[in-house]
Amino acid sequence: MKRLGAAGFLFSFAVFSSALAQTTNATLGGTVSDSTGALIPGVTVTATNTQTGIVSTSITNETGAYNFPSLQTGVYKVSAELTGFQTHTYNDVTLGVSQQVRLNFTLQVGSQAQSIEVSVQADTLIATTSASVGVVLPEYRIRDLPLATRNILDLIAAAPGVQGSNFAGGRSTQLNTTRDGIPVSDGRYDIGAATTTYVSPDLVDEVRIIVAPADAETGRGSGQIQMSTRSGTNEVHGSLFWTNRNSKLDANSWSNNFQGVGKDYYNGNQFGGRVGGPIIKNKTFFFFLFDGQRYVTKGYYTGAVLTEQARQGIFRYFPGVQNGNALANNPTVDRSGNPVTPAGATGPLTSINVFGRDVNGVFTPWDSNRAALDTSGWIKTLISRMPLPNDFTTCSSAGGTASSLVVTTPAICDGLNVAGHRWLRRVEGLDSTNGDGNNTDRNQYNIRIDHNFNSKHKASFSGTWERDWAMTTQAGIASWPDGFNGIVRRAPRVITGSFVSTLSPTIVNEFRFGTRKNWNFSWASFLRPDAVGDRARAALPTHNGISFIPQQAILTDNIISGFGGPATRGQTSPLFTYNDSLSWTKAKHAFKTGFEARFTSSRGWNGTDNPKWYVYPSVVVASSTVNPSVPVTGIATIPGLMGTNVVTAQNLLLDLSGSVSSVTLSNGFNVNRPDEQTFSALPRIKDFHQNEWAAFIKDDWKIYPSLTLNLGVRYDFYGVPWESNGMNATPAGLFGISGTSMNDLWLPGRIAGQPTLLQLVGKHSNHPDTLLYHNDWNNIGPAIGLGWSLPWGGKDKTVLRAGYGINYQGAASFNAWLNLFTGNNPGLTYAQSLTTLGLGARFFNFSSPDLPVPLPAPTNVKPLAQEPFDVRTNALLGFDDHRVNPYIQNFNVEIQRELARNLTLEARYIGSKGTHLYGGMSINDVNIFENGILRAFNITRAGGDSLLFDQMLNGITLNPGTNAGLGQGVVDGRTLTGSAALRANTIFKTFLANGNVGQFASALNTSPTVTGKRADCFQETDFPTTSSWRTRSMRPPSWVPIQAVQRITR
Repeated sequence: MKRLGAAGFLFSFAVFSSALAQTTNATLGGTVSDSTGALIPGVTVTATNTQTGIVSTSITNETGAYNFPSLQTGVYKVSAELTGFQTHTYNDVTLGVSQQVRLNFTLQVGSQAQSIEVSVQADTLIATTSASVGVVLPEYRIRDLPLATRNILDLIAAAPGVQGSNFAGGRSTQLNTTRDGIPVSDGRYDIGAATTTYVSPDLVDEVRIIVAPADAETGRGSGQIQMSTRSGTNEVHGSLFWTNRNSKLDANSWSNNFQGVGKDYYNGNQFGGRVGGPIIKNKTFFFFLFDGQRYVTKGYYTGAVLTEQARQGIFRYFPGVQNGNALANNPTVDRSGNPVTPAGATGPLTSINVFGRDVNGVFTPWDSNRAALDTSGWIKTLISRMPLPNDFTTCSSAGGTASSLVVTTPAICDGLNVAGHRWLRRVEGLDSTNGDGNNTDRNQYNIRIDHNFNSKHKASFSGTWERDWAMTTQAGIASWPDGFNGIVRRAPRVITGSFVSTLSPTIVNEFRFGTRKNWNFSWASFLRPDAVGDRARAALPTHNGISFIPQQAILTDNIISGFGGPATRGQTSPLFTYNDSLSWTKAKHAFKTGFEARFTSSRGWNGTDNPKWYVYPSVVVASSTVNPSVPVTGIATIPGLMGTNVVTAQNLLLDLSGSVSSVTLSNGFNVNRPDEQTFSALPRIKDFHQNEWAAFIKDDWKIYPSLTLNLGVRYDFYGVPWESNGMNATPAGLFGISGTSMNDLWLPGRIAGQPTLLQLVGKHSNHPDTLLYHNDWNNIGPAIGLGWSLPWGGKDKTVLRAGYGINYQGAASFNAWLNLFTGNNPGLTYAQSLTTLGLGARFFNFSSPDLPVPLPAPTNVKPLAQEPFDVRTNALLGFDDHRVNPYIQNFNVEIQRELARNLTLEARYIGSKGTHLYGGMSINDVNIFENGILRAFNITRAGGDSLLFDQMLNGITLNPGTNAGLGQGVVDGRTLTGSAALRANTIFKTFLANGNVGQFASALNTSPTVTGKRADCFQETDFPTTSSWRTRSMRPPSWVPIQAVQRITR
């Protein structure tokens, strides 16, 4: 798969920067000549860090070239001196993250006592020699630019070529974010330009944003964000800070004004301090930063509650019309909740008891299964804690925002029976779903130590330890006062270290190591491992001594929140990286070679990792529209009750009676080891690993003092991921039941193969030599670039740069690719339910003695067993066996002109081209051609009758109903044709009206609507899913086959 990225001219007055990759130190080099232009060997060039006093020295070689391969970022004084010549000095030379700078010296004849001093601009724009394209944000820009969130990454959007997480056309998964040379992205979620720890402007000394790299040292992404942390200097400097964001400075929202309420309250305080200085002057330095944050918001939230009458089972309505809240087009209540006779009503306000009615002095239930209030006590508890309604205009959906104006449908909030309770809800700390929110409560500690053993050996260490806690809508925020909230807790950390050694005047070695780990847990209220969780669990109803999670039809969220599966989840995602680079200066060449090894993993789970709480089943009271196994009877026949009023009345009865539609474990019964032969009620924990390594070699060739050519090549290897317990599941074999070769394609009814089976592959599995996909070994990426200081318009005033590079990306996406792909395949988990227990037709309520709580483990199915032919809705996901790593080609050319000091004009062209980019493709598309489905569909859509559908649906009642009508009855081809039945069916008539033949054919195959059982029309079939060609045959009784065939390409 290929994609051509965007290309265009980028004009800006931004600061230009080059990029190296995993090293953060800068490179300084150039030539020394005399006034005639002759190059001078043996000149002593000294680079003095004006902040730390550290002095580095280089001697020009026989070609007059010098090179400092690894200088710590900072401001330098650079001097060249030789006996018989005047000393030439550049002041205020700012060296940034991974920057390559060229400074050429011209020495005049004279004594050393005479000197020439030149001040160069602070960001050394014109002197940069790399061909990579991007921008640099030095410390003074980071300090001066306003940041409401004080998160340094918010400045990235201002960089030319950046659109969100898109860098010059590249995907967010092709973005590499590093700090002090170490990747610091989340490690599990692909969230683009984000880091696992918060990045304060007080922590960072400089940020470089690379949108089009052309450097062999740059790897793991076509977009680069490179940050370096502050270090101490010879002087002690510190600061204290406090930032307050407060709603008192904001205007009220339109919706609050409409509701007649005040502003939503928020108060964010960020505070802390930093200090840095010498431990031993000119030798050892320290830097420390504490950053804290507390965020509180209070907003008016409207949770759904029952009116006083509805709590007693009394349903109110106006006959002949649809109930509507005070904002509906035809309201049945005013803003105070008083009934209002709507237009079109055929009678006065009517009240019914949803449990039954009086028949000749005898109470007679509408539905014999649901004759009284729930006797388990849960509904009484819920009503006792339910606040009274005070808003008859709206009620927010589960987990909604703190303040929103939502005109809900009458079935949710009709004002007469279901209304809203509007209250001021307090939220302490607010995070986003994947843990990259700016408004969490936070404590963060940062430290950096730099030590110079001597002029040849230097070391540095930096670390960040952070603790976050917050609430999220996904974890659940209570809809009523005094409810229980979910919570998110994070404990990320980043540790880096480096050791730089000057082995000889021409050889420098740099070793760097680092680790990044993200600990991120989200808990629904009733699964929190703290005192709040204890109280929430105590509020849950129980059966047979086991707590269960009740989910109501109307009151989906109440005092307890976070019923959804993703509400509770966790992950720890560590990375360990080690790299070493060697720089060698020879004549006009500055060679550099390096090697890097990375070991990444991610251990995660959904539901809970606590086996004691994992067994809590979800006991669901489903809406009457979901077709519960035991439908509500009687209410639909009440005179004058119509439309969604019927649904609301039925749902009220379902909720109050505690009727049970389903009983499940949120994340199923699982197997966690290859040798387990049965499913058990244990958390499904996946621990994925990947090993990577890379090597590069490059040469910065100073052909002339004004022309530098950058040549290099990089090799990347991304190992195939594995699961630590051997639980990566993938299909075994290429073909399924349809056949054994390509010759079996497009032959409806062909049954020449074997059913598809799954197998466990990779390390620690029972197929350790079979990989999830094949290794990709040929990831060789060249890089070439040049920097030419043009001779026209003044010396070193105009620079032309151009570059080309290839960058490979193959780092595993632990959540999107692995956890959601191989971790969820059939055979590894089993969704036990009332239906699988053979109890689908039984009626249960919360207090039924035989309610299957706790839910028993399955005994009639084995892990990785063949799927039954009539199960056609399960998804099977996998990888192309011959999957290769995608790569991005970057092309760029730039001309840069210095107009004045600190003012530069740049014109750039950037192009990017993606090759072998990843993509998902369904390989189970239905065949509608060879089997005649398309022709029959078109005949039916035109109002005709298809003989094919008569044969397929012969003897089937497609549209059962109590009253005979158009399209109802048994299909026999004479009194009722198959086409007529399909046109009358609510599912199939929509597909016919929209001309959607694909979904029409798929529904015939997978929907139980036809016969009450999936695939009953099409026997002897298999679901086809692999990462290459796959066929499947679906055959109705003997004569009309449907075949699905598809392919996936790269």
